[in-house]
Amino acid sequence: MNENEPKPAAGEPPKTQPVKFLQERSSLYRSVHVDGVWGSIDGYGNIHLTFFHEHTPVPIFITVPVNAEGVFISEETKEQYKGDANVIRELEFETILSLSTAKLIYTVLGNFIKIREGFKQGRVE
Repeated sequence: MNENEPKPAAGEPPKTQPVKFLQERSSLYRSVHVDGVWGSIDGYGNIHLTFFHEHTPVPIFITVPVNAEGVFISEETKEQYKGDANVIRELEFETILSLSTAKLIYTVLGNFIKIREGFKQGRVE
């Protein structure tokens, strides 16, 4: 409350002021494609969600020949992944949510799902 504003009379609730938030991206901020999520609940009741994306194995090494001037001269040779996995599931990041935060995210996702499903039917609700 501003010191120049009159104080509320006895028994009146104080006037509330809006709170303005500045939203900044941290230095670790990034956009990530997500194909799925792995979840669990810890001993404190927090919900852990580990988001991942999946892709086929990529070459471990690529060797590209160069000529005397340092210019690439032909197709590279590749050393492929030697494991037995057909798909790599790359764990990108984990979120740890309280129940109240999980419910908030659940509500937000539910709202976006309704909007998105409206797009498929040619309407926005």
